Amino acid sequence: MTNLPVKLFEMGSNQWRYYDNFTSGKQQIHYFHSNGLAAINNQAGKLVATLPEAKTSVTDNFVHDPWRPVPSLGGHASFPAGVFERSLLDCRTDIVTYTSEPLTTDLRLLGSPMLEIQAQADSDSFDLCAILSRMTADGKVYNISQGYCRIDQSKAIVNLSLQATCIKISKGDRLRLSLSGACFPAYNVNAGAGKALAEAQLLEQQVITISIELGKNFTSKLCLNLNENTV
Repeated sequence: MTNLPVKLFEMGSNQWRYYDNFTSGKQQIHYFHSNGLAAINNQAGKLVATLPEAKTSVTDNFVHDPWRPVPSLGGHASFPAGVFERSLLDCRTDIVTYTSEPLTTDLRLLGSPMLEIQAQADSDSFDLCAILSRMTADGKVYNISQGYCRIDQSKAIVNLSLQATCIKISKGDRLRLSLSGACFPAYNVNAGAGKALAEAQLLEQQVITISIELGKNFTSKLCLNLNENTV
């Protein structure tokens, strides 16, 4: 038994852990890298520790259709909640994915993953849903944490905090970040008219093209809080 004030169940190791604080203050950063085809090829978008020098900017475009929104699957905000295998969902062209190389060591996360994304849309209002997952060697993808926000302007640097977690991700697994313009019915669909879907008239609802800007002039990244004080 320990007198440390914070006690959490660590997924992955399936053990109770004790801490002085909820976060260690140490971070690991993964930058988005792509050839612009990450919405149609889930091998094209990468999470990298160091960005290669870019001579031009790159844009990953994906479409949000309010009549065919991306469905929610597990997580903390939908029913049933929890961890689900989502590799087939990530194959949709209205979801853009960024995946790391296999981890060379076990990775322990504690606290809220943070995203900084340069995004824009052809609408005055759009949504961003972010799902952080682990990918196993056989290609299975299991959600870890998620976040959601509505942006009421056409272009923004989006700072998005994901649901706090405590997890050990094993060596050989990969990290995957999935971005979409909806997560229904966990969150209300953005009709693209500055109104909730139930309030918008049918003719007001519109398809929204969302762009994630990368490359020479834009740096989008995932910041992970590391768990290095495990007892």
